[in-house]
Amino acid sequence: MIFTCASGKHGNVRGDHHVLIGVLSAVLLLAPVIPGIGASWVVLAIAGVFVGSLAPDADAADAAIMSGFSGGRGTLRQFARHTVIVLPLIGYVIRYGIYYPLSALLWVCTFGAVRPAHRGFMHSLSGIALTTAVFFAYAGAALAFFEINALPSLLVFGGGFFSGSLLHLLADSCTRSGVCWGFPLSGRRLAGTFPSGQNDRRADIFAGLLGGGAVLFLVAGPLGILEPGAVPAGALLYCAACWALFLYDTGVHLSG
Repeated sequence: MIFTCASGKHGNVRGDHHVLIGVLSAVLLLAPVIPGIGASWVVLAIAGVFVGSLAPDADAADAAIMSGFSGGRGTLRQFARHTVIVLPLIGYVIRYGIYYPLSALLWVCTFGAVRPAHRGFMHSLSGIALTTAVFFAYAGAALAFFEINALPSLLVFGGGFFSGSLLHLLADSCTRSGVCWGFPLSGRRLAGTFPSGQNDRRADIFAGLLGGGAVLFLVAGPLGILEPGAVPAGALLYCAACWALFLYDTGVHLSG
């Protein structure tokens, strides 16, 4: 049986929060190994997480990946100005080159039972896996056309992209609309209570905990706070604990 998953308008995680939560989670997990793997690989992985943390919202016209960020001051404003140019290019590739074709195929295969909708195909585990695979194929074809051999770099970026998309779904599972992880085979979803109002600061607090942990585990080894061998496990446990706290505090539960 095929199910649809209604998106509802019960509040969403903002694009900047998706980026902060996704990127800081990645930095936290990479912090113990950053000194040994080289800056270029770290930048590629973080860039992949950055784009991936916004990619599932390419099915919404007002999403950050379709319009970029705006506002801010100083360096932040300069950064935001560049996203207005770069992000929509990626967003349109994902929407028209991946989301619509795959949604059309799904619509045909289900005889019209599953139609394109926000918090549908793009907000499912199979959806982000297929999106990552097709995006990887497009990027690989473009590199091959220009005779650029960069498969290792593409793999690192692709891994970051999928990780960022996964964290996007995990964060959206905390909202009232929730996420149907098993869509289109299941209509059951994980949903929570975020945001509870305009002044809900839980996402900011969560990002602060992740950022503080990233700094801590970046210096824990060199300063002798922890044994070098224990730093990666410590970072993983700390990141998992932060996510568990956020999921618990937003009351995530299975429904539908």
